[in-house]
Amino acid sequence: MSAWAAPYLPGRYWLAGVSSNPQTIADEWRGTGLAKVQLSCRFDAIQVAGAARTSAVVAELHTSGVPLGPVLYDHGEQVSFWLVPVRPGLTWQMNDTALLIEPADDGEPPSLLMPPPGPRRMGQRQWLVSPDGSGRLTRHEDLAVALRRVRRGHPNPVAG
Repeated sequence: MSAWAAPYLPGRYWLAGVSSNPQTIADEWRGTGLAKVQLSCRFDAIQVAGAARTSAVVAELHTSGVPLGPVLYDHGEQVSFWLVPVRPGLTWQMNDTALLIEPADDGEPPSLLMPPPGPRRMGQRQWLVSPDGSGRLTRHEDLAVALRRVRRGHPNPVAG
């Protein structure tokens, strides 16, 4: 393991711990760099379209001072995935977004390909905000407010 990975170990343990077999996720990370991580266990994911929107929403949440959980970005598809608390029965309806809760075609629980926490890009995927091991997630309400503010063109001012 390289030295850059050490600060990200708590996040790696936390994310791998979602699986009933964390070693499988660790092995996938070592093999392809991406692991199939199950959703709807410790967290769900909300997909948001657009690089500019994603950057603006991250900035909005940072300047608002609300807790910001992990955010994964796919450079090829230009979509972000926001890890949010599991809320059974939640109805999420916002343009250019989707709550990823549907099972796969084979009936398996929903999952998402994720690189290990850290700054490196694996394939097309990269963490904009890495899991830190604390279990902190972005609240649905905070994400919705930030998305609305960005959509209206009235985000909080960003320094620098």
